[in-house]
Amino acid sequence: MFLLVLALTAACGRPHHAAVAPARSKPAGWTWQTTADANAGMPAADGGGVASVLNHGEVVLLDARGHRKWEVTPGMNLNDTAPLLEHDAVFVASDDGLVALDRATGATKWATNLGDTGATPARAGHLLVTTTWSKRMAAVDADTGAVAWALDLPGQLYDPPSVVDGLALATWDDGAYAALVAVDVATGALRWSCALPGGGVGAPAIAGDTASVVAGDSMAYAVDVHAGRPRWHAEMPGPGSPEVAPVMLAGGRVALADRDGDLKVVDIAYGREAWAVRGVGVAFRGGPVALGPDTVALPVDDGRVLIAQGGKVADVLDPSGLVPGVATSGDGRLVMATREGEPNVISARAWSA
Repeated sequence: MFLLVLALTAACGRPHHAAVAPARSKPAGWTWQTTADANAGMPAADGGGVASVLNHGEVVLLDARGHRKWEVTPGMNLNDTAPLLEHDAVFVASDDGLVALDRATGATKWATNLGDTGATPARAGHLLVTTTWSKRMAAVDADTGAVAWALDLPGQLYDPPSVVDGLALATWDDGAYAALVAVDVATGALRWSCALPGGGVGAPAIAGDTASVVAGDSMAYAVDVHAGRPRWHAEMPGPGSPEVAPVMLAGGRVALADRDGDLKVVDIAYGREAWAVRGVGVAFRGGPVALGPDTVALPVDDGRVLIAQGGKVADVLDPSGLVPGVATSGDGRLVMATREGEPNVISARAWSA
Protein backbone atom coordinates (compact mmCIF):
# COMPACT_ATOMS: atom_id res chain seq x y z
CA MET A 1 0.00 0.00 0.00
CA PHE A 2 2.83 2.45 0.94
CA LEU A 3 4.61 1.87 -2.36
CA LEU A 4 1.36 2.30 -4.30
CA VAL A 5 0.63 5.64 -2.67
CA LEU A 6 4.17 6.86 -3.40
CA ALA A 7 3.84 5.76 -7.02
CA LEU A 8 0.55 7.57 -7.43
CA THR A 9 1.96 10.72 -5.89
CA ALA A 10 4.77 10.69 -8.42
CA ALA A 11 2.53 9.87 -11.39
CA CYS A 12 0.01 12.71 -11.10
CA GLY A 13 1.34 15.69 -12.83
CA ARG A 14 -15.75 24.04 -7.66
CA PRO A 15 -19.27 20.82 -7.97
CA HIS A 16 -20.87 23.93 -6.62
CA HIS A 17 -19.66 24.61 -3.04
CA ALA A 18 -23.01 25.14 -1.33
CA ALA A 19 -22.78 26.85 2.05
CA VAL A 20 -24.90 25.18 4.72
CA ALA A 21 -27.27 27.62 6.38
CA PRO A 22 -27.46 27.86 10.18
CA ALA A 23 -30.17 25.79 11.86
CA ARG A 24 -33.56 27.51 11.96
CA SER A 25 -37.03 26.54 13.06
CA LYS A 26 -38.12 23.28 11.48
CA PRO A 27 -39.96 23.62 8.16
CA ALA A 28 -43.00 21.46 7.53
CA GLY A 29 -42.50 17.96 6.17
CA TRP A 30 -44.59 16.26 3.51
CA THR A 31 -45.08 12.95 1.66
CA TRP A 32 -46.26 12.46 -1.93
CA GLN A 33 -47.26 8.99 -3.12
CA THR A 34 -46.11 8.27 -6.66
CA THR A 35 -48.69 7.87 -9.41
CA ALA A 36 -49.72 4.21 -9.85
CA ASP A 37 -47.09 3.37 -7.22
CA ALA A 38 -44.28 4.05 -9.71
CA ASN A 39 -40.69 3.49 -8.62
CA ALA A 40 -38.94 6.80 -7.98
CA GLY A 41 -35.34 7.53 -8.94
CA MET A 42 -32.77 9.76 -7.29
CA PRO A 43 -34.38 13.04 -6.26
CA ALA A 44 -33.07 16.53 -6.94
CA ALA A 45 -34.19 19.42 -4.75
CA ASP A 46 -33.83 23.17 -4.47
CA GLY A 47 -35.74 25.91 -2.69
CA GLY A 48 -38.56 25.71 -5.22
CA GLY A 49 -39.27 22.00 -5.31
CA VAL A 50 -38.23 18.41 -6.02
CA ALA A 51 -37.83 16.49 -9.29
CA SER A 52 -37.45 12.76 -9.89
CA VAL A 53 -37.64 10.19 -12.67
CA LEU A 54 -40.45 7.62 -12.29
CA ASN A 55 -40.25 4.09 -13.74
CA HIS A 56 -37.46 5.14 -16.14
CA GLY A 57 -40.01 6.88 -18.35
CA GLU A 58 -41.68 9.79 -16.57
CA VAL A 59 -40.49 12.92 -14.79
CA VAL A 60 -42.37 14.54 -11.92
CA LEU A 61 -41.88 18.00 -10.44
CA LEU A 62 -43.25 18.77 -6.98
CA ASP A 63 -43.40 22.20 -5.39
CA ALA A 64 -41.79 23.07 -2.06
CA ARG A 65 -44.86 21.76 -0.19
CA GLY A 66 -44.94 18.43 -1.99
CA HIS A 67 -47.78 19.25 -4.40
CA ARG A 68 -47.41 17.95 -7.94
CA LYS A 69 -46.82 20.72 -10.47
CA TRP A 70 -46.57 18.39 -13.46
CA GLU A 71 -45.79 14.83 -14.48
CA VAL A 72 -44.72 14.17 -18.05
CA THR A 73 -43.59 11.34 -20.32
CA PRO A 74 -40.85 12.64 -22.65
CA GLY A 75 -41.18 9.54 -24.87
CA MET A 76 -37.84 7.86 -24.24
CA ASN A 77 -36.15 5.69 -21.64
CA LEU A 78 -34.66 7.76 -18.85
CA ASN A 79 -31.78 7.17 -16.46
CA ASP A 80 -33.08 7.44 -12.90
CA THR A 81 -30.11 9.46 -11.70
CA ALA A 82 -30.92 12.87 -10.18
CA PRO A 83 -32.09 15.58 -12.61
CA LEU A 84 -30.42 18.99 -12.68
CA LEU A 85 -32.86 21.64 -11.45
CA GLU A 86 -32.53 25.22 -12.69
CA HIS A 87 -34.89 28.18 -12.45
CA ASP A 88 -36.36 27.70 -15.93
CA ALA A 89 -35.45 24.12 -16.87
CA VAL A 90 -35.14 20.55 -15.61
CA PHE A 91 -32.35 18.56 -17.29
CA VAL A 92 -32.71 14.77 -17.21
CA ALA A 93 -30.31 12.01 -18.25
CA SER A 94 -31.72 9.50 -20.73
CA ASP A 95 -30.58 6.12 -22.00
CA ASP A 96 -29.33 8.00 -25.08
CA GLY A 97 -28.03 11.26 -23.60
CA LEU A 98 -29.87 14.28 -22.19
CA VAL A 99 -33.37 15.80 -22.23
CA ALA A 100 -34.35 19.37 -21.31
CA LEU A 101 -37.81 20.11 -19.91
CA ASP A 102 -39.44 23.48 -19.31
CA ARG A 103 -39.64 23.93 -15.54
CA ALA A 104 -42.96 25.78 -15.71
CA THR A 105 -44.83 23.28 -17.89
CA GLY A 106 -42.78 20.08 -18.26
CA ALA A 107 -42.76 20.47 -22.05
CA THR A 108 -39.74 19.00 -23.82
CA LYS A 109 -37.39 21.75 -25.01
CA TRP A 110 -34.88 19.45 -26.66
CA ALA A 111 -33.49 15.91 -26.55
CA THR A 112 -29.91 15.12 -27.55
CA ASN A 113 -28.59 11.69 -28.49
CA LEU A 114 -25.06 11.18 -27.17
CA GLY A 115 -24.91 7.50 -28.06
CA ASP A 116 -25.31 6.01 -24.59
CA THR A 117 -26.74 6.52 -21.11
CA GLY A 118 -25.98 9.94 -19.68
CA ALA A 119 -25.38 11.13 -16.12
CA THR A 120 -26.61 14.15 -14.18
CA PRO A 121 -25.17 17.13 -16.09
CA ALA A 122 -23.23 20.01 -14.58
CA ARG A 123 -23.65 23.62 -15.68
CA ALA A 124 -20.59 25.32 -17.22
CA GLY A 125 -21.59 28.74 -18.52
CA HIS A 126 -23.89 28.23 -21.52
CA LEU A 127 -22.96 24.52 -21.67
CA LEU A 128 -24.03 21.38 -19.85
CA VAL A 129 -21.29 18.80 -19.29
CA THR A 130 -22.16 15.14 -18.79
CA THR A 131 -20.57 11.70 -18.98
CA THR A 132 -21.84 8.57 -20.72
CA TRP A 133 -21.45 4.88 -20.07
CA SER A 134 -19.56 4.54 -23.35
CA LYS A 135 -16.38 6.09 -21.91
CA ARG A 136 -17.19 9.61 -23.05
CA MET A 137 -17.47 13.11 -21.61
CA ALA A 138 -19.56 15.52 -23.66
CA ALA A 139 -20.88 19.09 -23.58
CA VAL A 140 -24.11 20.40 -25.10
CA ASP A 141 -25.59 23.87 -25.45
CA ALA A 142 -28.05 24.33 -22.57
CA ASP A 143 -30.49 26.30 -24.73
CA THR A 144 -30.54 24.15 -27.86
CA GLY A 145 -29.03 20.78 -26.96
CA ALA A 146 -26.47 21.08 -29.77
CA VAL A 147 -23.34 19.05 -29.08
CA ALA A 148 -20.34 21.33 -28.47
CA TRP A 149 -17.72 18.62 -28.07
CA ALA A 150 -17.16 15.01 -27.01
CA LEU A 151 -14.04 13.39 -25.59
CA ASP A 152 -13.42 9.64 -25.40
CA LEU A 153 -11.62 8.36 -22.30
CA PRO A 154 -9.98 4.99 -21.48
CA GLY A 155 -12.56 3.62 -19.02
CA GLN A 156 -16.18 3.65 -17.94
CA LEU A 157 -17.71 6.85 -16.56
CA TYR A 158 -20.79 6.32 -14.41
CA ASP A 159 -20.52 9.38 -12.21
CA PRO A 160 -21.58 12.95 -12.99
CA PRO A 161 -18.85 15.53 -13.61
CA SER A 162 -18.05 18.51 -11.39
CA VAL A 163 -17.24 21.93 -12.86
CA VAL A 164 -14.93 24.64 -11.51
CA ASP A 165 -12.93 27.50 -13.09
CA GLY A 166 -13.55 26.39 -16.67
CA LEU A 167 -12.68 22.75 -15.96
CA ALA A 168 -14.91 19.66 -15.88
CA LEU A 169 -13.63 16.92 -13.57
CA ALA A 170 -14.71 13.27 -13.63
CA THR A 171 -13.32 9.82 -12.88
CA TRP A 172 -13.02 6.87 -15.25
CA ASP A 173 -12.35 3.26 -14.22
CA ASP A 174 -11.64 0.16 -16.31
CA GLY A 175 -11.40 -2.19 -13.32
CA ALA A 176 -7.62 -2.29 -13.06
CA TYR A 177 -6.71 1.31 -13.79
CA ALA A 178 -8.53 4.57 -13.20
CA ALA A 179 -7.94 8.30 -13.21
CA LEU A 180 -9.34 11.64 -12.23
CA VAL A 181 -9.31 13.88 -15.30
CA ALA A 182 -9.83 17.58 -15.96
CA VAL A 183 -11.23 18.74 -19.31
CA ASP A 184 -11.39 22.28 -20.67
CA VAL A 185 -15.12 23.04 -20.84
CA ALA A 186 -14.69 25.49 -23.72
CA THR A 187 -12.81 23.16 -26.06
CA GLY A 188 -13.13 19.60 -24.73
CA ALA A 189 -9.34 19.28 -24.53
CA LEU A 190 -7.86 17.10 -21.80
CA ARG A 191 -5.97 19.38 -19.40
CA TRP A 192 -4.58 16.76 -17.02
CA SER A 193 -5.00 13.20 -15.78
CA CYS A 194 -4.15 11.89 -12.31
CA ALA A 195 -3.79 8.11 -12.04
CA LEU A 196 -5.80 6.28 -9.37
CA PRO A 197 -6.14 2.61 -8.40
CA GLY A 198 -9.13 1.08 -10.20
CA GLY A 199 -11.77 -1.34 -9.07
CA GLY A 200 -14.01 1.16 -7.31
CA VAL A 201 -13.55 4.89 -7.79
CA GLY A 202 -16.10 7.41 -6.60
CA ALA A 203 -17.19 10.66 -8.16
CA PRO A 204 -15.19 13.79 -7.27
CA ALA A 205 -16.28 16.70 -5.10
CA ILE A 206 -14.64 20.12 -5.28
CA ALA A 207 -13.95 22.75 -2.64
CA GLY A 208 -12.03 25.79 -3.84
CA ASP A 209 -9.02 24.47 -5.74
CA THR A 210 -9.10 20.95 -4.28
CA ALA A 211 -10.91 17.87 -5.60
CA SER A 212 -11.42 14.86 -3.34
CA VAL A 213 -12.22 11.31 -4.41
CA VAL A 214 -12.26 7.80 -2.89
CA ALA A 215 -10.35 5.24 -4.99
CA GLY A 216 -10.20 1.47 -5.43
CA ASP A 217 -7.35 0.99 -2.95
CA SER A 218 -9.49 2.15 0.00
CA MET A 219 -7.78 5.51 0.06
CA ALA A 220 -9.14 9.02 -0.35
CA TYR A 221 -7.10 11.41 -2.47
CA ALA A 222 -7.09 15.19 -2.71
CA VAL A 223 -5.89 16.69 -5.99
CA ASP A 224 -5.12 20.27 -7.06
CA VAL A 225 -7.84 21.05 -9.62
CA HIS A 226 -5.63 23.34 -11.71
CA ALA A 227 -2.42 21.29 -11.86
CA GLY A 228 -3.62 17.72 -11.26
CA ARG A 229 -1.11 17.22 -8.46
CA PRO A 230 -2.05 15.19 -5.36
CA ARG A 231 -2.10 17.08 -2.07
CA TRP A 232 -2.82 14.38 0.49
CA HIS A 233 -4.21 10.89 0.91
CA ALA A 234 -6.20 9.39 3.78
CA GLU A 235 -7.04 5.77 4.49
CA MET A 236 -10.67 4.64 4.22
CA PRO A 237 -12.20 1.39 5.49
CA GLY A 238 -13.33 0.44 1.97
CA PRO A 239 -13.01 1.38 -1.74
CA GLY A 240 -15.05 3.99 -3.56
CA SER A 241 -18.30 3.56 -5.47
CA PRO A 242 -18.95 5.25 -8.86
CA GLU A 243 -22.06 7.26 -7.99
CA VAL A 244 -21.03 8.10 -4.41
CA ALA A 245 -19.32 11.49 -4.26
CA PRO A 246 -18.01 13.25 -1.15
CA VAL A 247 -19.94 16.24 0.19
CA MET A 248 -18.58 19.49 1.55
CA LEU A 249 -19.33 20.55 5.12
CA ALA A 250 -18.90 23.82 6.96
CA GLY A 251 -15.50 24.82 8.26
CA GLY A 252 -13.45 23.64 5.28
CA ARG A 253 -14.23 19.95 5.79
CA VAL A 254 -15.35 17.17 3.47
CA ALA A 255 -17.39 14.05 4.28
CA LEU A 256 -16.05 11.00 2.43
CA ALA A 257 -18.09 7.81 1.92
CA ASP A 258 -16.85 4.41 0.76
CA ARG A 259 -18.62 1.45 -0.85
CA ASP A 260 -19.33 -0.09 2.57
CA GLY A 261 -21.22 3.00 3.70
CA ASP A 262 -18.49 4.18 6.06
CA LEU A 263 -18.20 7.93 6.61
CA LYS A 264 -15.08 9.91 7.41
CA VAL A 265 -14.94 13.68 7.81
CA VAL A 266 -11.55 15.33 7.18
CA ASP A 267 -10.30 18.87 6.71
CA ILE A 268 -9.93 19.62 3.02
CA ALA A 269 -6.56 21.35 3.42
CA TYR A 270 -4.56 18.48 4.93
CA GLY A 271 -6.81 15.41 5.14
CA ARG A 272 -6.76 15.30 8.94
CA GLU A 273 -9.62 13.26 10.40
CA ALA A 274 -12.29 15.12 12.35
CA TRP A 275 -14.57 12.15 12.95
CA ALA A 276 -15.64 8.83 11.47
CA VAL A 277 -18.67 6.53 11.63
CA ARG A 278 -18.86 2.90 10.49
CA GLY A 279 -21.49 2.14 7.89
CA VAL A 280 -24.78 0.32 8.34
CA GLY A 281 -24.93 -1.03 4.77
CA VAL A 282 -23.43 -0.88 1.29
CA ALA A 283 -23.50 2.50 -0.49
CA PHE A 284 -23.64 2.10 -4.25
CA ARG A 285 -26.03 4.79 -5.53
CA GLY A 286 -26.38 8.29 -4.24
CA GLY A 287 -23.73 9.89 -2.07
CA PRO A 288 -24.03 11.68 1.25
CA VAL A 289 -25.75 15.04 1.66
CA ALA A 290 -25.14 17.69 4.30
CA LEU A 291 -28.07 18.35 6.64
CA GLY A 292 -26.17 20.84 8.77
CA PRO A 293 -22.67 22.02 9.68
CA ASP A 294 -21.77 18.63 11.17
CA THR A 295 -24.60 16.33 10.03
CA VAL A 296 -24.54 13.92 7.07
CA ALA A 297 -27.20 11.63 5.59
CA LEU A 298 -26.20 8.58 3.49
CA PRO A 299 -28.57 6.06 1.83
CA VAL A 300 -27.56 2.38 1.80
CA ASP A 301 -28.63 -0.50 -0.42
CA ASP A 302 -31.16 -2.11 1.95
CA GLY A 303 -33.31 1.02 2.01
CA ARG A 304 -32.11 2.60 5.22
CA VAL A 305 -30.61 6.06 5.57
CA LEU A 306 -27.77 6.67 8.02
CA ILE A 307 -27.78 10.03 9.80
CA ALA A 308 -24.37 10.78 11.33
CA GLN A 309 -23.63 13.83 13.43
CA GLY A 310 -20.33 14.81 14.98
CA GLY A 311 -18.89 11.29 14.86
CA LYS A 312 -21.97 9.49 16.20
CA VAL A 313 -24.92 7.72 14.62
CA ALA A 314 -27.76 10.16 15.27
CA ASP A 315 -30.47 8.08 13.57
CA VAL A 316 -31.08 5.30 11.08
CA LEU A 317 -34.21 5.92 9.02
CA ASP A 318 -36.01 2.86 7.65
CA PRO A 319 -38.73 3.84 5.16
CA SER A 320 -40.82 1.33 3.24
CA GLY A 321 -38.91 0.20 0.16
CA LEU A 322 -35.45 1.00 -1.14
CA VAL A 323 -33.97 4.50 -1.23
CA PRO A 324 -32.15 5.21 -4.53
CA GLY A 325 -30.88 8.55 -3.30
CA VAL A 326 -31.41 11.50 -1.00
CA ALA A 327 -31.20 15.26 -1.40
CA THR A 328 -31.54 18.30 0.79
CA SER A 329 -33.78 21.27 0.18
CA GLY A 330 -31.29 23.55 1.92
CA ASP A 331 -33.75 24.55 4.64
CA GLY A 332 -33.26 21.64 7.03
CA ARG A 333 -35.38 19.07 5.18
CA LEU A 334 -34.10 15.69 4.01
CA VAL A 335 -35.67 14.64 0.70
CA MET A 336 -35.99 10.89 0.07
CA ALA A 337 -37.46 8.83 -2.77
CA THR A 338 -38.38 5.14 -2.62
CA ARG A 339 -38.84 2.24 -5.02
CA GLU A 340 -40.17 -1.29 -4.44
CA GLY A 341 -42.02 0.10 -1.44
CA GLU A 342 -45.56 -0.21 -0.15
CA PRO A 343 -46.28 2.49 -1.20
CA ASN A 344 -43.56 4.34 -3.15
CA VAL A 345 -43.21 7.94 -2.10
CA ILE A 346 -41.16 11.09 -2.37
CA SER A 347 -40.94 12.80 0.99
CA ALA A 348 -39.33 15.70 2.80
CA ARG A 349 -38.83 15.58 6.52
CA ALA A 350 -37.42 18.16 8.87
CA TRP A 351 -34.10 17.45 10.50
CA SER A 352 -32.74 19.53 13.36
CA ALA A 353 -28.97 19.62 12.84
